[in-house]
Amino acid sequence: TQKAMKRELSLLKKCASHPGFVAFEEFVIVPPKPDAPSMDSKYYIVMERMSYSLLKAPVDRISRGRPSYIEITTISVAKQLISAVRFLHTNRILHRDIKPENVLVNIAKSKTGHDTWTVKLCDLGSARVLPKKQKKKDLFDENGNKSGSPSVHRMNSTESEYSTSPSPSPTLVLKAGRSY
Repeated sequence: TQKAMKRELSLLKKCASHPGFVAFEEFVIVPPKPDAPSMDSKYYIVMERMSYSLLKAPVDRISRGRPSYIEITTISVAKQLISAVRFLHTNRILHRDIKPENVLVNIAKSKTGHDTWTVKLCDLGSARVLPKKQKKKDLFDENGNKSGSPSVHRMNSTESEYSTSPSPSPTLVLKAGRSY
């Protein structure tokens, strides 16, 4: 709808100062065809060109006895995503639709010959801005988790059950008990 498109454009403009978001290029309105006047106009947001979504990006899995390229790339991707999400949350914006299809990637060769991944979030259509003066109790969902903050699942060392607790900030957990 036009309202949703305006909201997404507004959020794209708010995020333009951060390198972790696709850049807005142009807004296009295509009017209905003269032979089909009952059809609605179509709205398009044109954004910067990115090479891949996270699902389709090629990955080199060769290790050769040192930290593998995939491990180094994963840490770089995670840091870039966490930076983008932290920017959103600092500005009281909840993305609400982060998934591999909404993480876009450009891959370029560095001076050393390795691929350098630039990762950007897109699709702010489901995003919402929290009101500036929201009551503290409204920031938590029915499970006691902070609204818009992911739950972190930690493995209890003495039991084989997961415990859930609200995360104060984005935390990357790669191995049980180790946060990066």
